[in-house]
Amino acid sequence: MSHYKLGFTHNALIAWKKKAVSPLLSKKLKAEEFISHIYLRKSAPLWPYGLYTMIHARSKKELNTRIQELSKLMRGCGFKVLRTVREFKKTSFNPV
Repeated sequence: MSHYKLGFTHNALIAWKKKAVSPLLSKKLKAEEFISHIYLRKSAPLWPYGLYTMIHARSKKELNTRIQELSKLMRGCGFKVLRTVREFKKTSFNPV
């Protein structure tokens, strides 16, 4: 089922200045129903963001509230909000 069909029309990928995730933080992030994806990647000198969370909301206000909630959970570490402007492709990976 598409999150858009369920009314989640405001989505954003949040890039966090984190290079590691503790087991406790991982557990807390996984418990948030509005987060669909959590990734840890290598950061770069000009892009110091290593943790990514994809969040979904039904309104801009709700999205902003969820971003604030996550910022508190992350204890104020730096972050960038990459809001979804347009979706071009979204499929489940199904290798043949």
